[in-house]
Amino acid sequence: MRKAQKFKLQNQSNIIKIGNMLDDMWQIHLHIMLLQRRYYRMFGKNLSASRINTHIAKLKKRTKPHWADLPSQVVQDVVLRYGKSQDAFFQNIEDRKAGLTTRKVGRPKIKPRHKYTSMTFTQAGYTLENNRIKINCIDTWFSFHKHREINGTIKTITLKRDRCGDYWLCFSCENVDDSEPKPKTGKSAGFDYGNKTFAVLSVAFSPDGKALASGGGWEDCTLVLWDVDTGRLKKAFSENVRQVYSVCFSPDGKTVTSGKGYGHGLLYLWNTDTGENKKIVTGHENSIRSVAFSPDGQTLASGTGNADGTIHLWDTSTGKLTQTMKSHPDNVSILCFSPDGQILASGSSDHTIRLWNITTSGEKKTFTGHTSSIRSVHFSPDGQTLASGSWDGTVLLWDLTTIKVERSATQ
Repeated sequence: MRKAQKFKLQNQSNIIKIGNMLDDMWQIHLHIMLLQRRYYRMFGKNLSASRINTHIAKLKKRTKPHWADLPSQVVQDVVLRYGKSQDAFFQNIEDRKAGLTTRKVGRPKIKPRHKYTSMTFTQAGYTLENNRIKINCIDTWFSFHKHREINGTIKTITLKRDRCGDYWLCFSCENVDDSEPKPKTGKSAGFDYGNKTFAVLSVAFSPDGKALASGGGWEDCTLVLWDVDTGRLKKAFSENVRQVYSVCFSPDGKTVTSGKGYGHGLLYLWNTDTGENKKIVTGHENSIRSVAFSPDGQTLASGTGNADGTIHLWDTSTGKLTQTMKSHPDNVSILCFSPDGQILASGSSDHTIRLWNITTSGEKKTFTGHTSSIRSVHFSPDGQTLASGSWDGTVLLWDLTTIKVERSATQ
């Protein structure tokens, strides 16, 4: 099985070199197109790929020395693909004259600069090490967000620029396992619930377990509702912003809320039956990293990202802000209510967990023990134990009756 796997390049000072390479590749594309058209007008025949490659090699030494920094294999691939499209165009003309086909193949067209967004490497021209890739022709290393292992045998690597000016690595791999076997049965658990492109940043089951909500990131930017039994898409709530960091169902399952990333600071409440936007709640100055409903569904908690570090409590019936708690000096990455709804637990990138009394808005306790960002917290059904997970690879259990670490596990 062949599959594409996509990773975002990190923002770094030398990223402009990739943009310059793409612009130079467009110049070559434009030159080839215009050269071929002029040649056909003068001599009435097609210009071969080998002659174009020879012509470009001469230009590198004479008037276009900066083209010498481009990967030669990529340039040759552009010429080859153009040559094939030209051959198909002229062969189609002959076939139609001979009455062999009525299908018309169009002439290759000049692509606008803003649409020339990618170049593809095959088995040469790059060096790959963990989450870093080196483009050999410019002798430069680039780091990318390796959020999962690359599965399969790499056949091609494509560097792509999106409309937002971000850069991506797309690995086309062969011999890819479709899904990871589960230890219990050795079989796939079911359907692939995911968004079209890149990351799924958040997921949540409905209280009855019949629906699954997923929030997308970067290019996808949607809140999606899936049917758990069939794996089919039920509804897609397009939100026209760049990231949906957190999703959560109300206890009655009639409302799903989503928190928005990249500085928007908006909370959306959606009707799960009709798909209509019930409310848009504003109040955060930065992106919303976490949301949680109270057990009675009357209160919605939201935690902000960046250095804001505040927690807001909202009345779900009116959408009005009821309480604000200045909590952490860094991202509030996760929130969770206790079973009785009286205590709110918050985890942060500052490596701490804090408990809050909802009635008084006062901080009850700060837990320290993790050495990296907190990514998950959850109360036991009786509310006497709190579990926390961190990027440091540990899970800590906190005895809330005595406020101490009960035991820990390390992954």
